[in-house]
Order: sequence, then C-alpha cells, then structure tokens
Amino acid sequence: MNFKRFLAIIISCVMIAPLFSAEITASIRSFAADSADIIESGECVDIMWSLDSEGTLCISGTGTTEYLYIPISEDRVEKVVIGNGITDIKSYLFSDYLHLTSVELSDSVTKIGKKAFLGCQSLKSINISNSLASIGDNAFSGCVNLTTINIPNSLTYIGNEALNDTSWFKAKQEESSLVIINGILIDGTACSGNVDIPDSVTTIGSNAFSSCTRIETISIPDSVTSIGDFAFINCTGLKSITLPEGISSIGNAAFLGCTSLSAISLPDSVVSLGGGAFGYCTSLSEVRLSDNCVNGNYYEWRENGNIRLVRVRNENDLYLHIAENGKITRLTWSEIQSMRSNGYLRSYGYLD
Repeated sequence: MNFKRFLAIIISCVMIAPLFSAEITASIRSFAADSADIIESGECVDIMWSLDSEGTLCISGTGTTEYLYIPISEDRVEKVVIGNGITDIKSYLFSDYLHLTSVELSDSVTKIGKKAFLGCQSLKSINISNSLASIGDNAFSGCVNLTTINIPNSLTYIGNEALNDTSWFKAKQEESSLVIINGILIDGTACSGNVDIPDSVTTIGSNAFSSCTRIETISIPDSVTSIGDFAFINCTGLKSITLPEGISSIGNAAFLGCTSLSAISLPDSVVSLGGGAFGYCTSLSEVRLSDNCVNGNYYEWRENGNIRLVRVRNENDLYLHIAENGKITRLTWSEIQSMRSNGYLRSYGYLD
C-alpha cells in the first residue's frame, strides 16, 4: 500500500467517525425523549439509565434490575420508560416517586417486585408488557390515582393486595363483587351470604376474602387449584366450605380466625398446608386431613380447643387425638382400632 492510499483511508475514518458517534447519541436521546436533553445518566452492571430535562427516566440494557441503583432525587421523575432487554422491576425500585405519572414497560419485563411502585400517589397509568407474569405483594400500594392498567393474558400471579389501593381496582369492585383477573380471584370482600365462585377461577388470591364477616358458605369449583395466604382470614361468619378434589395448596393462615367454621375435609390432592391455615377456628370439631399432607402440621390445630380428633384417611398414617385441654397425643392406627372396638370414641363424643 502506497503512502497516499494509506493517508486517504486515515482521513476517511476520521471524517466518518463523528457520524457514527452522532448517530449513537441521537439514538440514545430518542429513546430517552424526543428532543429533551439528557441531564444525568449512569450505568450499573449491564443496566444504563438516563434522566432528561422533561423528567423522563429511561432504563436500558439487559437482564435484571436487582443491583440497579439510581442516585437521583425521586421528585425529579415524572415518567419511567423501561427498554427492551430489561427482565424485571425489582422490589421498591420506584417506591415514593411522588411526581411519577406514567410508566411504560417493554415486552421483555416479566416480573414486577413487591412494593415496586409503593406510594406513587401521582401515578395515573401504566402500560404493562405483554409478557408480564408476576406482580408482587403491595406492588402498587398507595397508588390511589392509578386508573389505567392494561392486564396481559400472560399474568399468572398477583401478590397480596398488589392493586387494591388503585382507582382501577375500585372500579372493578363496582363492576362485580368478585374481582377476577386471568383466573385469579383477587377480591371478594363485598360478598355476603352464600358465595358461588365461578368455574373461570383457578386461584383464590392472598387476602381475597380477608375479614369478610358477612359470608356464610363458599362453593369452590373443581377448577381451583390453590388458596393463597390469608385468603379467608377472620371470616367469622363462615360456617361451611367444601374444598374440591384438585386443590393442591392452602396458604399460610388461609382460614385463621374463622370462628364459625365447624368442620373441614381436605381432599387427597392437597400436598401443601400452610402454617396456621386453620388456627383459632374455635368451632371446629371435625377435621379430615389428606393422605398426602400431614407434615407435622398437627401442631396447627392446638388453638382449636373443640377438636376431638384430627384424622387422616390412610390407616398407615398417624391419627391425632386432641383432648379438651389442648394437649396432643399421637395415636397409632392400632390404638384407634382399639378405641373404636371398646366404644371409647362414641362414649366420650369423639369421632368414629
């Protein structure tokens, strides 16, 4: 290569380089805001953020926001735009952004963490991604002016009271006493008397009927496979509930404090029984446990002084005798058989 050709190549590179640089800069600014100036920016692991002069905070890159830290004052942000490649919104990421009014999520976002938008009282709309699968506990607590939420079909989990403070949720309550999103029953606190849950429901969410003292009976369809934490906590008027075959899990304190509930039978499909699921159900006198679900949970019945016998169907499993003083005695199958044969269970009012 002669010297003149080499010099020509060098000059060409020098002339073209600014064009690429300008193109990249323009692209970033276009992503941030149409014509606003970027006034602050930063980078954390594979995530980049920028704030423009109009209060738009843009987050771009790839992967999780787990380690993202944005060292700016929350009151400077009015809009959040999450770019393609970001997979989640970590817990508390935008909590107390008091001037935030709108949020746009790209389709790569699959999860919103707990309390992610806690206290964003000016938030009015959120454009949720078409791939979102999970919204964490209290994700939008305090977002009292949030009226517009598009719920994608991909959403399969809604955490405890994730949407309950929003204007959107209040409007849903006015439409129906049962608020159901993608098969998840997230609220039934306006119900009373006898409640029939429709076949479209697959999950009864956390706190769905919390402290709803007016309901008396619940009819749960075969389509339901899980009951969330605190789902029926302190439903003091609930007298009867039939759990269909097909339910696999009952959450922590799901029926805690249901003081009018007199009997419960867990189907064989139940493999997970949460702590205190039937705690302080003081009217319970009969409990039948699933073959598959003992797991030491007999301790959860100690507060229910009226229970005379907790039993399972499979004669190879333990039977548990609970005396009136609340003390638990493990009884083997042979001991139960002996008690049956000598009439002890009938004579003392225990179950046969």
